[in-house]
Amino acid sequence: MRRILLVVAAGILAAFGLGAPTTSTAAPPPDLGTSAVFSKPGGTEVKDQLIRLIGGSEHGSIHLSTFLFRDEDVAASLTDAAERGVAVKVIADYRTLNKHPKIYEDFDDAMKDDGKDSTWAKLCSKGSGCIGDKGSAYQHSKFALFSDTLRQSKVTFITTANLTGDDTVGGTGGWNSAYTRVGNDGLYDRMRDYFYDLRAETKNDDYYNTKEGKPATYKNVKTYFHPRQGANTFVNILKGVDCDKGALIRIDHWWLAKTDLAKKLWEMGRTGCGVQIVANQISEKACEALTKKDGGYTGPQIRGFPAAQREHGTHGKNMTVVGDYLGKDRYVTFTGSANFTPSSLEENDEVTARIEDKTIHHLYAGNMLDVWNAATIRDRDCAKLAPVDTRAPADEDS
Repeated sequence: MRRILLVVAAGILAAFGLGAPTTSTAAPPPDLGTSAVFSKPGGTEVKDQLIRLIGGSEHGSIHLSTFLFRDEDVAASLTDAAERGVAVKVIADYRTLNKHPKIYEDFDDAMKDDGKDSTWAKLCSKGSGCIGDKGSAYQHSKFALFSDTLRQSKVTFITTANLTGDDTVGGTGGWNSAYTRVGNDGLYDRMRDYFYDLRAETKNDDYYNTKEGKPATYKNVKTYFHPRQGANTFVNILKGVDCDKGALIRIDHWWLAKTDLAKKLWEMGRTGCGVQIVANQISEKACEALTKKDGGYTGPQIRGFPAAQREHGTHGKNMTVVGDYLGKDRYVTFTGSANFTPSSLEENDEVTARIEDKTIHHLYAGNMLDVWNAATIRDRDCAKLAPVDTRAPADEDS
């Protein structure tokens, strides 16, 4: 079921398809507002939102960054946009070609046949990300930018989903989310700069600590980019939460394998925070840290999906915080492409957005409750969430 909130005036809400005119004149395209949309297993809501944004673009440019580019519907929509004169630019990981390569190859040919230098498709170097070059890094960031769409300018779309075009957990098979932001030119401009950093392929395994990659705030949204060396961004974020005042942390993640983060979450639950985790996979060491016993305390609440159900489990990369954060009561959502794994935070090209918005928080928290209720492994039994493989083929779905 689609959950899209249009954060705009009440008169604009009616334009979402309600109250169509009685004359034969076609209604103008609906206005667009800041929104959050969610897909459950088998759903296409996130993909539909992306195609809607592409279809609403009549001129200007579209910049799309994705892990895997294998979705024929999205490829067709982008090709149509290019034929309308929109400057379409796409960046994806080289592993796109591991399955169904013809989808990307045909799309790449169509972009070249466009005859415009402003329209192109690109894969990052084989065996690395566009920026990350450590280990077997991926280009894993997932976002799209629209200079003009649905009568709005500088629209940013950030998602957890992969464009696999199939029913795997990263495609339409699992729980995914997307955040669409209008009215934040600074965020759009920053993400566009990052897109061109990806295109330049200047390798840097500590991009987070560069001038270009450092965290920055644009209105109520803050950006974090990876890879990063020497510190865990999310541990540092959680240090800003005051558990003495009873804050609540909710996590919906595809894979939790950072032991330092697991220890921090355990400590937060021990000192007064509510901590609720739903995951597809939790590593053995992270599980041990999360379930350590201390008197009557046995760790955070944990649920998840068994190996046989993981293709229809959660693909989330979401965390919400309610309570005293950085010295003030806040409703905060973190979402994007980064998993809580060493490869994601230390090797891959990743983006996370921190959104301070009570309404958006409630939408993400509501979806997290749906994922929580759908999870069949319960009672902190995270030993049953051990990864089947530490890197591949599971990361095909990351």
